[in-house]
Amino acid sequence: MTSVAAVASETEDRDSLIGRWSDRMREYRDRVPFEPQSNPVKQLALDLSRALESGDLTREDMEAVAKELSDRALVGRAKNTVRYLGDKKVDQLSEILRKQIYESAFKKGEQISFAKFRNRWETPRDGIVFTAHPTFAIPYGLREILVQMIDTESFDDPGLREAMKPFRHAPEPDISLSMEHEQVQKVLENAQEASGRLIDIILSVARELYPNEWHKMRPRPIQLNSWVGYDLDGRTDIQWYDCLRIRLDEKRIQIGRDIDWIKAIGSELDAESEACKELMKLLRVFEKELKAVDRQVELFNRDLDDPAQLTKAANELTKRSARSRKSVIARADRWLTRAIDKETDDDIQQKLVRLRAQIVGCGLGTARIHLRLNAQQLHNAIRKPMGLEGNVDVTSHVLLGRLDRMVQDAEEEQVNFGTLFVERATAVRQFIVAAQILKHVDPDAPIRLLIAETESPFTVLAALYFAKLFGVDGMLDISPLFETVDAFEHGARIIESLLETDSYRQEIKTRGRLAVQNGFSDSGRFMGQIPAGIAIERLQGQVADVVANAGLGKIEFLIFDTHGESMGRGGHPRSLTDRFLYTLSPWAQQKVESHGLGLHHESSFQGGDGFVLFGTPDLAFRVLAHAMIAPSEAAPVADDKFYSDSDFIRDFYEGVRQYQIRVYDDENYRHSLAAFGTNFLVKPGSRKTKRQYDAAKGARNPASEVRAIPHNSLLQQFGMALNVVNGVATAMRHEPDRFVQIYRQSPRMQQLIAMVGHAKKLSSIKTLVAYSSVFDDAFWVTRPYGHQELHVKEACLYLADLLRDDRRHDAMMHLASFLRKDAIYLDDTFDDVNLESRPNWEDGRLELDVLQAVRLALIQHIFLLAARVPRFSTRNDIARDQIIGLILSLRVEEAVQLLREAFPKDVPEVTEYTLDEPATYTGYEGSDYAEINRALIDPIVETYRVVLEIGVGVTHHFGAYG
Repeated sequence: MTSVAAVASETEDRDSLIGRWSDRMREYRDRVPFEPQSNPVKQLALDLSRALESGDLTREDMEAVAKELSDRALVGRAKNTVRYLGDKKVDQLSEILRKQIYESAFKKGEQISFAKFRNRWETPRDGIVFTAHPTFAIPYGLREILVQMIDTESFDDPGLREAMKPFRHAPEPDISLSMEHEQVQKVLENAQEASGRLIDIILSVARELYPNEWHKMRPRPIQLNSWVGYDLDGRTDIQWYDCLRIRLDEKRIQIGRDIDWIKAIGSELDAESEACKELMKLLRVFEKELKAVDRQVELFNRDLDDPAQLTKAANELTKRSARSRKSVIARADRWLTRAIDKETDDDIQQKLVRLRAQIVGCGLGTARIHLRLNAQQLHNAIRKPMGLEGNVDVTSHVLLGRLDRMVQDAEEEQVNFGTLFVERATAVRQFIVAAQILKHVDPDAPIRLLIAETESPFTVLAALYFAKLFGVDGMLDISPLFETVDAFEHGARIIESLLETDSYRQEIKTRGRLAVQNGFSDSGRFMGQIPAGIAIERLQGQVADVVANAGLGKIEFLIFDTHGESMGRGGHPRSLTDRFLYTLSPWAQQKVESHGLGLHHESSFQGGDGFVLFGTPDLAFRVLAHAMIAPSEAAPVADDKFYSDSDFIRDFYEGVRQYQIRVYDDENYRHSLAAFGTNFLVKPGSRKTKRQYDAAKGARNPASEVRAIPHNSLLQQFGMALNVVNGVATAMRHEPDRFVQIYRQSPRMQQLIAMVGHAKKLSSIKTLVAYSSVFDDAFWVTRPYGHQELHVKEACLYLADLLRDDRRHDAMMHLASFLRKDAIYLDDTFDDVNLESRPNWEDGRLELDVLQAVRLALIQHIFLLAARVPRFSTRNDIARDQIIGLILSLRVEEAVQLLREAFPKDVPEVTEYTLDEPATYTGYEGSDYAEINRALIDPIVETYRVVLEIGVGVTHHFGAYG
């Protein structure tokens, strides 16, 4: 057992190393004004690398320092999240909400009717969508510690710091969809509890203002949604029966929760009262339903590839739903209403009204569900019904008109679970899944269908055709996702074209709502975050105009924004309120409301990073409260120069957009991004990090083929949030005075520039340059110059030979030079408006650079270890140079597998056998192979693990993983 004194000594040594390295980093930083080409990160990394190779430092030292720096970064992330949430706690937010709800009951000084008040608070204007985007970069236990630090603001609690020690900054191995689903159910439970508190606040106001009618209310202050388990965009690992079993499991969880709620209130009632008797009737119905759902879940978790098992599961589900044609939720509503009417105690009555609101609002699931498809999946599916071959021309007006008529003429098909099993088209299966869920799981909860990469009205009509074919059009909200440059430019015209078709127009009038989705993350990858923010805002206004001019009457305009703005999903810099006002700006909101349209705005909280903010009921309440309060805290739009000086803003938008597109299309950027590829990143979720992307193709992969999250995360790892920062100064430098004037009179421009400033303080072009050095043959060939480091001389010279014609160093240096010019302009721009553009080195920023230097030194260590692997005869057509080439791209797992084949660990040795016959020659190869594994290959594996863990430590500084 390690003694207390030994632990204290280890901590002191680690902290001493961090202190010394930080001092050295400061010293190198201080040189930069006098030696502009000096590079503090590169220099400290070289110092550490030399100490490591000489034995003055150990890998264990480096790992211990990296762990402590990452722990400190996590604590810093907790502090920043508390600041982000604002200084208003639960009680203060409750009072603000109460006042806002009270004021909503008055118009021009007169109290509105109960019917109008009821309608306002039974129709949610805000929604939260939980997704399983792969940002589960830290293990669940460590995320729980992060949540506790945020919730209690206990940053210096020795117990929490001690609890952090066993955890690595790395995701659980083999994250599965079921793990993600389990975690989203936990945050949904907290969100439901928070929503219940909101319902109580609404009811308390209603009791005061409408004492004779308040108990009739079923408040729904906010809508909870999830697409975890239903997102098929770019995934082939989710089968139709996964969606069914997940939906059944959610039904099981919610019914169990309903039962607990009923029992809790029942315990406060007189067992002989009429109200209690009504409640017990409901309890028996739910308990019977739970028993049936338990059986259904058990059967759907069997091997459904076996026709016999599928038949058994399907028949159990369909016969049960056939017996239960009367809605469980309708019966719950009826019996709870009777209990409310018969209860005489106002406080107990309010609890019953809250219970009714929660059960009716949740339905038979923990959240409303979103199915998600890709546009191409729909295009492939519609070919057969239309009798088309090859690629579908989605731009054809003739085909659009033909499809419109097909939708109108479509006759509903009957389907069963056998249909699902034999259907091969992914898109078609999703519509059948929706039909079966609505028939047999929850008939009262509408389903959203999100269509990724929509760029044509044809795509949406294809979805509507299948919706009508399978009888779900009346309960399915088809929502095109606009996320590409073309979609932003033509999105309003897409909606306009759709509303010119008879089928879509009738569908919107029937449903009473039109839904669209905007994607900040992917759009930021295509055109930069600042242009994306401007383009989405403009599109929201344009679509509002189109809908208003279509003569549809008073319908609801649903806008769903998937976040990913700023440095990542959760990395928005200023505050949670600012985040809500960024995605749906006051200008866009006023635009919608000025047309008399109902407005429903949904925001996403994505993956592990997003779930942090719902880690406890109190945190969840603060998020929901801020979502509801945010519009009232917005600055006035009328005097905002951002909207009145349209010429300058259009030039500004176009200038930044063109700069960003130029970067993304540049070969230097592509080579830089592919320098290590996604091998630089942990696997933070069950979804693949690549599309049709093969790392073997190396630097020739276009950046657009990497998904948005790994793309953004790679920028973080290289220390360059260029998708936020760059292009802004270049776009405005020709009219600096006009920019200053607009900035000072525009809250919207200040909001955009605040994001740029925050990202700039975390960015470092010198970090990018530092990483380029490992691909520089000149760096390696000069490292042992002057009889230095003779023990690694041959390895250095070998690396120099391998890298002599490598494109990566020059590409990264050229990219850095290009970005530097814009950065210099940005310093001038910030000076013009009195903004600080330099980072606060003592506020965690210096430790970020030290952490980068540690990782760079470890990467150099991996390269040097690999370069010392002995030559061997070519095996399986793979030569040594090729394997080391894999290492130079951090394709460590592949390279190690090949090295293990060349130098197997378990070669038998003569000494393992007890033989009578003597031998003086015992062989050398076995012991040599064991030593190569021990001294070279095993350390490569361990060092690479630490390199990946440091990457997660880096993300803590950004507040989000990609």
